[in-house]
Amino acid sequence: MEPNLHFWIRENQTFVQRFLHCLDLLDPTNALLSHKTIKTARELLRNEQTSKDHTEDQKIQKAWKQSLATVNPDTGRAIPMLFRPAAFFPITGPLVFLFLQKSKGIKAAFFPQFFIHAYNTEFSIINGNAIPAKYSLEQQVLGMTTIISTTIFGISPLFMMNRYTLKGPAIKNVVTKILPIPLLAFLSIFNVVVSRSHEYQNGIRVMDENGNVVGLSREAGTKAVGETALSRGLLFGTSVLLSSVFTYVLERIKLAHQNPKFLVAMKLNMTLMVMGLMVPVSFCVFPQTGQIPRTSLEPEIQSLTEETTLYYNRGL
Repeated sequence: MEPNLHFWIRENQTFVQRFLHCLDLLDPTNALLSHKTIKTARELLRNEQTSKDHTEDQKIQKAWKQSLATVNPDTGRAIPMLFRPAAFFPITGPLVFLFLQKSKGIKAAFFPQFFIHAYNTEFSIINGNAIPAKYSLEQQVLGMTTIISTTIFGISPLFMMNRYTLKGPAIKNVVTKILPIPLLAFLSIFNVVVSRSHEYQNGIRVMDENGNVVGLSREAGTKAVGETALSRGLLFGTSVLLSSVFTYVLERIKLAHQNPKFLVAMKLNMTLMVMGLMVPVSFCVFPQTGQIPRTSLEPEIQSLTEETTLYYNRGL
């Protein structure tokens, strides 16, 4: 059984426990772990008993941290460095800051929008459930389509304002300050739903508490993608909203107007502080390994097991 999956099934944690555990996994050094280090940690976990008698051992604890932070629980493969959970905040934090800056044109707005949605798409696919080989090409095309469409939707209000010279103060405030907040949250949800659509169309693996795979369930896939999409919308929507509120307050301070560099530095710090809090919250708001009642699954799967509760990998 995949060690990471076994860990998340065994550890039925509360939100607070998941949050504290997530802070440990988001240690930036985890993004830099080599494949050799990961392989060593995984071999140690497979060779050792995973009972409570061993969880206090420092080597085992370190191995769990390295494995959980770098290996996809469903595929069992190491996650590329740039798309590990620990790399999410260092990459998206500065992009959200650029997104919040007053854009002087379409080109300036395009850069942060494109890279936010491109990174989100790849992160969702890599940290999601396994993609059958026969769907790999379809997934690549779908990923590119998702990136292009979300970027276009993201900059379309600004494009429409400039195209039709809608320069009134009220319209400008709505397009540049208010609309981007719900739009980014919606597009973040849309991004996950589309990029991982194969999971609810073709189904994901469901298993019993011992890790025995019962079958592929579209119901579990829908639940996994829905939970991840909501958490991603919460992450970006709340981060942009709170950062915008802090920015509004800062812009009313006289000292900030007298020292523009101070204002920019404070905006950056506020954005990173909010993002730094929201990333672990969004990652652990739902369990990494979700539970679904057998009665909620397809009839053909219900007939294969007597277990009352089955498990699935939610992904990130």
